[in-house]
Amino acid sequence: MYELNIAVYRVDGPVFFGAAERFVTFLRDQPEVKYLILRLRFVPNMDTTGLVALEDIYHDLERHDCRLLLTGLQPQVRQLLERSGLLKTIGLSNCFETTTDAIYSLTPWMESSIQYLNDDFKSLELRELQE
Repeated sequence: MYELNIAVYRVDGPVFFGAAERFVTFLRDQPEVKYLILRLRFVPNMDTTGLVALEDIYHDLERHDCRLLLTGLQPQVRQLLERSGLLKTIGLSNCFETTTDAIYSLTPWMESSIQYLNDDFKSLELRELQE
């Protein structure tokens, strides 16, 4: 059996910089996490302070050997990340439309296994992951 140690964290609202300290605390409390999926669907915009905080989070995760994946990037946030070069640093291969897509990228065997499951079971399990 595979053990991936994936954590999913949803950020709500434009005030993103406040989340930075929570991530640092989270990493100290959960050192076994190797993949952090940041759900940003409900972040309509980000200011410079938020951008700096996200960059700091990325580097903190990198030091902890934890990969950062972003999901649900809104157009304004994506443009800011592109202009700053942070999107290139994080990597387009770590950006996904949905949380489910991000998880499948880490667990390709899971997607093919789920195809054989009953549709009711699949929708019950995955509906909560959809953004």
